[in-house]
Amino acid sequence: MPSPRNESSDRRIAESLDLKPGVYRHLRDSLQEGEFPVWLRTGDPRLAGQFTDAFAFEMLCERMHAQEALDRRRHNLASRLAENEKTKEAEMAESARDEGRLEDLGFVLDSADAPEGVETPEKEEHAKFLAGLRVNAGLAMALRSAFRRSGELNITATGKEGVEVKPYQDLVDFKGLISSFAPARYLLLRRGERAHAVQVEFSLPKEALASVFEKESGYPIQERDSYRSLFDGFVQNERLPRFVQEARAQLKRSAETGALQHAWENIEFSVDRGIHPGGVAGVGVMKGKVHLAFLSSGGELLKSGSIPSKGDNLAERILKFFGEEAPTLVAFQGDTQSRNAAQKLVKKLRVEDKQARAAMIPVPVVKTMVREVARRGAESLLGHDERQVYLLAVFAHNPRAAVLHTPHIARAFIAYRGEFNSRRLEEFETTFLRNLLVEHGADVNQAPADVLGLVPGVSPRGVELERSTAPFLSLEDFQDRMGLSEPAWRAASGLLRVKAGVDILDRRPLQPMYYGALRQVLDGSDLSLEAALKTPQKLRDLNWDPVLESRGWKPSVVRLIVDRLQRSIRKRRAPRPKGKGLDMLQVGDVVKGKVTSVAAYGAFVSIGARCDGLVHVSHLSDDFVKDPKEVVKVGQDVSVRILSVDVEKSRFRLSMKSETASQDAPKSSANSAHRSTRPKGRPGGNRAGGPDGGHGGRDDFGGGGGKGRGKKEKLGPDPKKEKKEEFDPTNPFFVFFQNKEDGAESK
Repeated sequence: MPSPRNESSDRRIAESLDLKPGVYRHLRDSLQEGEFPVWLRTGDPRLAGQFTDAFAFEMLCERMHAQEALDRRRHNLASRLAENEKTKEAEMAESARDEGRLEDLGFVLDSADAPEGVETPEKEEHAKFLAGLRVNAGLAMALRSAFRRSGELNITATGKEGVEVKPYQDLVDFKGLISSFAPARYLLLRRGERAHAVQVEFSLPKEALASVFEKESGYPIQERDSYRSLFDGFVQNERLPRFVQEARAQLKRSAETGALQHAWENIEFSVDRGIHPGGVAGVGVMKGKVHLAFLSSGGELLKSGSIPSKGDNLAERILKFFGEEAPTLVAFQGDTQSRNAAQKLVKKLRVEDKQARAAMIPVPVVKTMVREVARRGAESLLGHDERQVYLLAVFAHNPRAAVLHTPHIARAFIAYRGEFNSRRLEEFETTFLRNLLVEHGADVNQAPADVLGLVPGVSPRGVELERSTAPFLSLEDFQDRMGLSEPAWRAASGLLRVKAGVDILDRRPLQPMYYGALRQVLDGSDLSLEAALKTPQKLRDLNWDPVLESRGWKPSVVRLIVDRLQRSIRKRRAPRPKGKGLDMLQVGDVVKGKVTSVAAYGAFVSIGARCDGLVHVSHLSDDFVKDPKEVVKVGQDVSVRILSVDVEKSRFRLSMKSETASQDAPKSSANSAHRSTRPKGRPGGNRAGGPDGGHGGRDDFGGGGGKGRGKKEKLGPDPKKEKKEEFDPTNPFFVFFQNKEDGAESK
């Protein structure tokens, strides 16, 4: 049953997505009405210019669907708890921020029967104790919080005969906190497990388990040891498997997101370019021979064959094989022998004053083309190895056309794609290829069927039949003859072009819905359409206010129109991303960095990653800091420790505190930028529960804290329990009120 839409749930979901509530509601409603994401990102006037990164927008849509599913489960559980008169638990369910906490709260509705395979103790008291543990939501939240905070990961080699451990050697003997394990390595770890080369053990330290047992289980003091044994078995058999499943899911999702981000950047750099203007040579070393293929500037196969790889003067022999014409691009597959041969050839060409450069093509890309590209006339007589280097040269000659013709090439750039969720691979592939069409377009009169198949709502066969009778004159003519649905037309019109049509705007990457507004504003000015297309920046100086007001559009639409017209003039090739990906950062590592900017809430530090990390003002020093500018300045070299990494949102947090000061500092939520100021014992607070059974709040991962035991006997304060601090102990106001409170208690 879907949850009712209300302002509080919309605001909560929007906050988790870093969106304004109005923007979130429009996105949600549009997707539910059947709009395509490519239209919302590139053409919707209400979202104009807000989402320029196609990959980030795809991840945003995924997170939005996940948050909406969580909201429905939150509402359903809260309703069930309220129906069963579990008022406190229902209130906590309404404020839950993750699946784990909802699962823990749901235990109060489950029966107390032992799960299948778990024997019921003979003693009635022991069976009653275990039954109470199974429906204790506070205990479940305390255990989950302890696991997220202190859970450990131990990786060892299986030692099985015939299983190669070398690819996974860097993972073997890792032992530490789960939070300190780099998510980027998890896909390799999964592959190692599937190959039976390594085994993984998740555990909760005895100290953390003992702490939860003392505070939350409610055992009879006189029989501590026997009840501790029951408690340990309960955690091991019934709770730990759930925590491990959650940890694995989080690691896998973070690893997939990081790998997709890295692959997107590499594909964009390697693929998003046009036809190479000169001759292209394909080079590959296989079975002791150098296999060669030579393509003309028009992409025609001029010569193919092979020569021995061993022997002197390899470069001279390759040039002699090519004859009088010399290639200006040498494409080689990404193995060591092929790279060495290609480098020798390029070096020889440069010595002879012939301009040439090398391009490495990943082996999976070549294998994908060999497997999925049908043989054509030019390659009908080629052997397997010769055809492989021929396809290598074909890709290097026109990579954009190659990836549009063979979409699975996009997947070939993804590391460990065999460990991926297949749905994510398909969505990634479609999103990337449609983004190519947004930038470069598909001519309705020339585009092949495989390219037209990427356009939402378009039937390639129908387009080919229709244009065989008469060419399309414009996008309007295309819609009149093809009759696409409104959502499909809005999405398709931004991907299609009519380069030989009657409307000059149909050749540009601009949605047809903006044609009227553009012509209207030009009619009231001295600027012609031709001049505006040559210099789109001049459009910014025109009077757009009446046009925008009549259509209910925001000023950001003007920026969208100018941006789309500028892209039609010249699209610069995307630079290769610099710096390491966030998925390679490990929580807890101490690294060197340089301060890049200082704000009132902290400082941003560059540590060689693709974005800067934030050192919050509370982590700039062991002492209280009022003004960050008093502690750090731009350009200063600092040593920082990595606190947390969020790959999906492309951000990470750092600390300049000493390790001992960080351990002594009060624990705060990783999803909150401020300390809680809620009083003790109230639901949703940051404490683990008051003496009267108050519910704890969010833990390090947004999960629940503990639930108080609610014991009737007065045993006095626990001498082992450390008093938690809610504020910076060096804050003078905190010291003043703390002294007054201590004085009042002594009286």
